[in-house]
Order: sequence, then structure tokens, then C-alpha cells
Amino acid sequence: MRYRCFGRTGWQVSEVGLGGSWFYGRPEEGLLPDAHGVKLVERALELGVNFFDTAPLYGEGRSEEVLGLALEGVTEPHYLATKAGYYPEPFDYTRDAIWRGFEASLKRLRRDRVDLLQVHEAEQAGWEGIFGTERTLETLLDIRSQGLVEHIGLTGSDLSLMGEILEETDEFVSVITFCKYDLLTQEARDVLVPVAAAENVAVIAASPLHGGLLGSKRDRFVENGRFRELHPRLRRVEGLLADEPAGIVNVALRYLLSDPRVSLLLCGASDPDELEVCASVSDGEYLPIVKVAPIYPRRAQTRGIEGYVLLEFIVTATGAVRNPVVIEAKPPGIFDRAAIQAALKFKYKPKVVNGEPVEVAGVRNLIKFELEDA
Repeated sequence: MRYRCFGRTGWQVSEVGLGGSWFYGRPEEGLLPDAHGVKLVERALELGVNFFDTAPLYGEGRSEEVLGLALEGVTEPHYLATKAGYYPEPFDYTRDAIWRGFEASLKRLRRDRVDLLQVHEAEQAGWEGIFGTERTLETLLDIRSQGLVEHIGLTGSDLSLMGEILEETDEFVSVITFCKYDLLTQEARDVLVPVAAAENVAVIAASPLHGGLLGSKRDRFVENGRFRELHPRLRRVEGLLADEPAGIVNVALRYLLSDPRVSLLLCGASDPDELEVCASVSDGEYLPIVKVAPIYPRRAQTRGIEGYVLLEFIVTATGAVRNPVVIEAKPPGIFDRAAIQAALKFKYKPKVVNGEPVEVAGVRNLIKFELEDA
């Protein structure tokens, strides 16, 4: 998994994040057991995903509950984002509604804080609802001042409004655009992304397969007429990519990652197979084919200390590891040497360009140290 800067926050986020709108199931299609969502989150962490997004709206809190259960006790570094809006009903973007909704979210997420709290659909609040006294921004800043969130962000469909908000205040560090920037439509690319880039605001491209029209839900949506106005364009794109060996899903995801202003893709995978397809556009050949387990430092083992080390290194043209450096470690300094020694024994499938193996810089791997009887 490759990582990108998340605007001006200093965060390094995975190029592919997991959105929480599908992994719990849907009322119209049948809810899934908690274990399904937990397994999906566990697989995401294994693949290097470190950004998870949810909202009270998703399943009337069901998504937050499942994600909270899945992330409870997880020690790998990750970022958790949720939203303010829609619930509890009626939601009017006042101080009371936002506080009650956020406190309920923390309870469902089994947390006392989250990393990112976003306005859910800024157009539902409107300009006055964002900037008015005792309204959204004032309340979010109050929540942030109490240490309950690190940063605040925006989501919405009104791209112009979000751009105007970003130009009015520098408090929001991120924007989510949903079904507004993909192979079928580039409205956000032209309207919102330039403003976000100018303000050093992270851009999250949610639903990069246009709600599934470019993916697993294509046939169903064509049959029932969903996104009907885009069906002619879909057929043209499919025709152009008919001979593309990687397939339309891979091309669609890589298209967005080709824009350096995009911080991450937020994929609403419903099962591990969908998740792995999305994650493959970022890591692919950079998963080791030989991964040697680290030797547990005796001092840490006798003291019952667990932790992790995130390394970055070069994969050589022969698939060996060179120049591993520690990017993050918890606790600092305890496991660094053991992790580096283990990584130097990894073996990767070399990346081939024009028939020749080449070096790849910036490859990362998370090495965990966990006691067997813990």
C-alpha cells in the first residue's frame, strides 16, 4: 500500500480507504452479521489500509457499531472518521443536535475521540447553518477544543458551496466528493479540487466506481435505470476499454490516483474480494512473496510489551529489500532493530517495466509484535 499526505494535517493516509456504507449490509438487501464487517476491517488492516470512514446515517448507526467493534483494541496506526448530520432526527445542525449526535457516535464507535469529524452534506446545513451562531462550525470547533476530535472536514454534493466554505475559513482540513469525480463525470475536478488544492485541503474521492455503476452493480443499475443519464457514457467508456487487460475497475481507480491532488480513494467494499480489488491498485506487486517473522526482543517479551513498526524501504530489481528506515513505531525504539532485520530477509516479486526489472522506492510494510498468550 502506498501512502499520501492528507492535506495540511501531517497525516500519511493509505491511497485506498474503507468506507462504511456497505460492509454491514443494507436493510433492503439484508443486514450482515457483525463478524462479516469485523473480518473485512481486519483484512483492510492487513492490506495496509489505515483510513476508515463511517456516519450515523449508514444503517442508522449500524455502520458505526460494526466499525467500532472491529477497531476496538487495534494497535496498528489508523485514522477514524465519522460525520455530523441526519441523526438524531430531526437534525437541524444546531449545537444541541450536533453534540447529541456526536456523543451517540462515540458510544457506538466505543471511543472517547475520533480523528476526523465531518459535516455530512454541507448543503443540508447551508451557509447560515455552517457559519451561524450556535451552529455547525462553532460547535465543531468547541468539540475540537475539548480534544474529542483532531480535525474537522466537509462532505457534500454542492461543490460550489463547499469551495466557498473553504475560501471563507481554514478550519476544515478535508472534503469528500461523492460520485462527482470518476471516469464518468469530472465535475469536482473542475469545480472543487482546484480550490481544495489552493487551500491545501485533502480531497477524498468517495465511491470512485460511481456507486458501483463501474463495478459490481453495473448490470443491476443498467436494468433498473439508476444513473440513467450516464448509461450512454458508460457504454462509450466500456467500448474504449474493451481491450484493456487490467479491466475497467482497475483503470477507473488508477485514473483517480493519477491526480496528485487526490489524497485517497474511499471504497465502499462489501466483502474482502471487492476490497482486495480496490487495494490492488495501490500495492499489487509490493506484497512480499517471502515474509520472515521477526525475532521478538527478549527484554520486551519478558516484560509483556507488544507493538509495531512501520518501515519504508527500496525493493531492488532482484526483489530484495534495501535501506529500510523506521517511519513509525510503538513503543518507540523497542522493536526497531528486530523489524529491520526481518525486513532485510523479505523477498518481493520484482516490478517489471518494458520487460526489465526495476527498483521501487517508498515501499512500506507494517511489522507487528504480539505475544502468543496475549
